Amino acid sequence: MTYHNRLRCAISLASLWFVSGLSAQETPSAETSDDEVIELSPFTVDSAADKGYRATNSISGSRLNTAIKDIPMPIEVITEEFLRDVGAKDLRESLKYSAGILLKSQNDSGQQNSFVNAGGVHSTEGATAAKSQTSIKLRGFVTDSVLRDGFRRQHSTDSVNIGRVEVVRGPAALLYGIGNFGGIVNYMPKAPLDEDRLETIVGIGSHGFYRGSVDYNETFNGNEKLGFRLNAAVEKTGNETELFDAQHYFVAPIMQYNPFEGTKLTFDLEYGEDERSGTGFQSVRARADVPADQQDRLERAGFLEFANKDRRTFRWSGPDTYLNTKSYNVLLKLEQKITENLYFLAGLNKSMARFSGLDVGGALQVGVGPASLRSAVTVAPLSPDDNAFSAGTVDDAIFQYAWSSFYEKTNREQVRAELNYNIDTFRDSKWFGMNHSFLVGRSEEYSDKKGFTNATASGKSNYK
Repeated sequence: MTYHNRLRCAISLASLWFVSGLSAQETPSAETSDDEVIELSPFTVDSAADKGYRATNSISGSRLNTAIKDIPMPIEVITEEFLRDVGAKDLRESLKYSAGILLKSQNDSGQQNSFVNAGGVHSTEGATAAKSQTSIKLRGFVTDSVLRDGFRRQHSTDSVNIGRVEVVRGPAALLYGIGNFGGIVNYMPKAPLDEDRLETIVGIGSHGFYRGSVDYNETFNGNEKLGFRLNAAVEKTGNETELFDAQHYFVAPIMQYNPFEGTKLTFDLEYGEDERSGTGFQSVRARADVPADQQDRLERAGFLEFANKDRRTFRWSGPDTYLNTKSYNVLLKLEQKITENLYFLAGLNKSMARFSGLDVGGALQVGVGPASLRSAVTVAPLSPDDNAFSAGTVDDAIFQYAWSSFYEKTNREQVRAELNYNIDTFRDSKWFGMNHSFLVGRSEEYSDKKGFTNATASGKSNYK
């Protein structure tokens, strides 16, 4: 299947009266000199002021570096220190303590089977099971419009390269052109520091968990014009279920060059591979006499049990299912100070995500398949208090299933340009001083998705 989707975001012109705060500005103290002021680009958020879990500024609420207290919308900033303390290994894990965000959800309204993991109704996830691992439910709305430094990413990343995560709750379409009524997630990659640094972290845990990461920063003997940082991670793990195994590799170098005063060039690359085996469904519901087109509403029975097996760990689908992923993201960005109050940003972002896998889905059925394989199934309510469901035995039950393999590749390109102008009014007034910011920009995207699926022939099935 091939399709092309070209999205052009119309020019977004916004007079952001509150961007730097419609707040009174105090007259500068005579003790403060000009050479003590460090002026930053309004397109860059400075995390140096972050203290532990507390952040004071955000760039996602207004697309400009702004004090959170001056932005009239609910914004959450997840700092690097918080990511370390909770042991988050990727973007989704960094969001698991955020209010109003569901990382796993079932039976999402309007979602089709292509959004569901193997096993259909037996899956533990609905729309949030997308293999990109960026789909979440935010304020009741499913979204996968994850941004990386303001550019659409839509693919999971390793936390070793996440400097902070910003969550804007509520409609944000005016500022991004791809907003969602629930909100939007924007994460910032780690940037070069002003000091040499080498940090290594090694972790060992249960279920065969091994992880190592490196954070290396180079200042080139204090060269103020050039900065380089490299983050990398390798991981191998299982989980509480049978047969599951995962291996993960990730590397992300970033270089910044300041050839002239007020000019910053950024080259940012990330590449990752992820290989998972034993990814198929686990338990199946014990009720087998429900019509196939009503299983999502009438599957109220408990799970089918096996002797000497725990249904929380037993994997019905066997060891053959797998999901392999390769992805990269390249960003070229220019930030330029034109005049005292006029700034320009231009960026080109290119990304690729490639998936291949083997999957299996199925369900208990009645009266089909070889008679020698059919047997009676004990049916029990999912809850002891479910009076609407009567327990009993279903005869001639059999497990019917089908295999499918798939390949999918998505290429994305995005060009973005923005111009910001700041102006102060009543600058010397303690009560009426205000700072106004005007932002005009254009974003253009191109997406190309190709793939194919090989599956058990229509009308054919396997039985067990």
